[in-house]
This record gives sequence, structure tokens and C-alpha cells, in this order.
Amino acid sequence: MTTMAPTPLDYQPAFGRWSRFENFLKEAVWLTDSTSQAVIRWEWWPVHSQMVALLEKRLLVVLKARQVSWSWMLAAYAVHGCLYRPQYTVLVLSKGQDESSEFLRKCKVVWQHLPEWLRPRLLSSNTEQMLFDVTHGHIIAMPSTETAGRGYTASLVITDEAAFHPYASQNYAAYSPAVDAGGQHIIVSTANGWGNMFEKMYHAAKRTLSSYTWAFFGWRVRPGRNEAWREERRRNLESAGQGTTVSQEYPDTDEEAFLVSGRPRFSIEAITRGLQNAREPLPLPSEKRHIPGLSLWKLPMPGRPYVMFSDPAEGLEHGDWSVTQVLQAYPLEHVATLKGHFEPAYFSQISAEVGLWYNTAYWGWERNNHGHTMTQVITDPLGLIKYLKVYYHQQEPTRHQQQEGLKPVERYGFPTTAQTRPLLIDGLAGRLDTFNLESPSLSFWEECRTFIIDDKGVARG
Repeated sequence: MTTMAPTPLDYQPAFGRWSRFENFLKEAVWLTDSTSQAVIRWEWWPVHSQMVALLEKRLLVVLKARQVSWSWMLAAYAVHGCLYRPQYTVLVLSKGQDESSEFLRKCKVVWQHLPEWLRPRLLSSNTEQMLFDVTHGHIIAMPSTETAGRGYTASLVITDEAAFHPYASQNYAAYSPAVDAGGQHIIVSTANGWGNMFEKMYHAAKRTLSSYTWAFFGWRVRPGRNEAWREERRRNLESAGQGTTVSQEYPDTDEEAFLVSGRPRFSIEAITRGLQNAREPLPLPSEKRHIPGLSLWKLPMPGRPYVMFSDPAEGLEHGDWSVTQVLQAYPLEHVATLKGHFEPAYFSQISAEVGLWYNTAYWGWERNNHGHTMTQVITDPLGLIKYLKVYYHQQEPTRHQQQEGLKPVERYGFPTTAQTRPLLIDGLAGRLDTFNLESPSLSFWEECRTFIIDDKGVARG
């Protein structure tokens, strides 16, 4: 007599109930303990209801603290999709090969500890993929390389620890056709400073500038954690010279996570203080409402000295901004900003009008690239602009000039070079460190926090 192997129909109550991911997670998922590596049943926390609900979103970006179970949940979610949806394909991108192999290991742990009647055999299983029999579900895990994700069609794309991917933007461009065609995309990461793709996508979602849903899960969501627990982590990290890392790995708020993570160039304390004290600009006086992109925080005061600096750009709609900043000279305080996508000549004209209004502020500008146009417009003796207080940059004297006692060449505008750029950044950093520069501009402080020191030790924004 031949005994037939049981099928899912013989276990219909469980098979049907587990088609709902929450029930599958509670009743069918086992994982390995991070400390002992013992296999343990999934422990349901109150926050898991919120996490599971978020997985119903097609486009999701999540900022998280460490060890709040997102990686294991996504591994279980990937396996669940392959069990219950025919031809379901999951593409997982991780920081490196070790990380992608670890994600796939978690998927295999979930699969290995399923009931035998629900666990299909694997047609292929290695460090890069799992191919399921019956449903032909497929989980493919790969590191973030320059070409990762290109050419794949996926039902679900998981970008794990996206803030640390070396080719995050290129990878997004590669797999976005699958997402645009209706696939689900879940981006999950701890913070790694400002300016990377993850940070940009998170804040775009938070500001409703994209179709993604955003979520933040801080250190408190895991049961058993309290202030004493976090303080112990802080002390341990501080003793290892990583005091601020606790706010990156176990943040209280999303902004704290981004601000202290990565390698910010400027003082975190100064930026935090500046963001807290930022305020809305004043209403423009009627005689200045014709100037586009002008923000004022203090009107000109008779007899007060002001300084002004302009950074011109090409003027393209989606290009760099042209910006003029006006500061009160004593004490140094930011009082006005002119910002927009302007043609260099027009930008010169409206900047000059603002500078004249502020008691003919001492005016300098970057003379690189489009700054040459600005120089030509401002200094043209037959032009419309008559501005007398402008900055001349004295170049370093040559050896011949030193020997002959000749005066170095002076030219309009400030040259930004590999030598002068670090001096500018260091000078601003010194002002911020000593709180010798006041700015009420939210935009200014947001720009400051995007300025980081990259892997080559170069400050960039």
C-alpha cells in the first residue's frame, strides 16, 4: 500500500491562515538568536503590527535603529511571497557580498524550519539565490556593485541598509523599471549622514515629494530597552572613541540619526542650535517685491556695515542655485538671502540692487565659471551697474615679484581652488564652532548638515 505525502490541502486550516503574513510570522517563522545562534520561534512585539501593516505599501522607505527585527521580518516576507505567489521574484541588494549572503542565510533559516508539508524543495540554493519548486519563487541576493540590479524583473525589490551602498543611485536607476512596472520596493536602513540616496529618498517621502511612504523606528520599539540600557551603550561606545555612534545606531528621532551619523564637517552642536533657532523671513517691503527669491530677516539699518557674497550658476531650471548672502559685519549676522535659477547677468543686477539697499555692502563673488560673466557685468564702465565697494583678490606673489618688490596682481572676485576652498570651509567651521555667526535661515543650516567628510577625507556637500 502506497502512502501519499500530505499536501497543503490536508492542512487547509493552517495553509489558509498562513496566507496572511501576520499569521505566518506569528506561527510558522523561526530564526536564529543573534547572541547564541540558537533557533528560536519568532517573538511578537507590539511594534510588529505596525511593521506588518507597512509591508502592504508598494513603495516604502524605513529609517531604523539597529536590532529592531526588520532584517528578519523582510527575510520572512520574501520567503512568504515565494510560497504563496507563483513566479514571485525577490531581488535583494545589500552593501557587500557578506551582507547579501547573510540576508539569504536568514531566508534559508526561515525556509528550513517550516513544516515539511509547506516547505518546497529548492531547485537551486547557493550564496546568491534560492529557487523554489512548485511555485518557482525566486530570491536573488547581490551586493551593491556598479551594475547590480540591471536586467532583472522583480515582484519585490529590497534595498537593505541602503545608506551604506556604494552604488545606491546607479542601482536604483537599474532596478527602477521593475518598480515602475508595479513591483514593490522596500528600502530599509540605519542612518549614514546627509546627502546619500537613502537620506534624500527618506526626506522626499517625509515631505510628500515622492510616492514613497516613510517610517521611523527608534531604539525604544524593542521590548526591554530603557534609558539605563541606552546609557550603558553610550558609555561603552564612548570608551571606544565612538560616543556619537549611539545616536546613529540607536536614535531617538530621525533627525538625530541623520545629524550625528556619517562624518559631518561642521559642529553638530552648532547645527542643532541653528535649526532650533531658525525662523521665517520677514514680509518683503513693497519696493522690493519685484526681486524674485529674496528672503529678509533684518532690514537695513542706517550706518551699519554689511558684507555680501555671491555664488553665480548657469541659471538652468534644474541646475545649481545662484545665491547671494548678505551679512551684518559687526557682529556677524546673516540678514538676507537671494536665491534662484537666474541668468548670470540678471543675477548680477538684482544682487547689486540688494547690496546697494544694504548701505552698499562690501561685495565679493566667486569668479570661477559663471563668475566671469558676473565680473564683466559688474565692472563694465558702460554698464548699468555702478557698484563701488567690491572685493579684489590679491594673488600670492611670484618669486620674481618678491625679488623685485613688485605688487602682486589683484583681480575682481574670489577664486575657488584646491588651495582656497579648504580655507573657506575651515573659516566657516571656526565661526560655527565658536558661535560667532548667527543665521536665522533654515536653508543655511540644512545645507551645513549635508556637508560631510567623504572616504577620501575631502569635505563636500
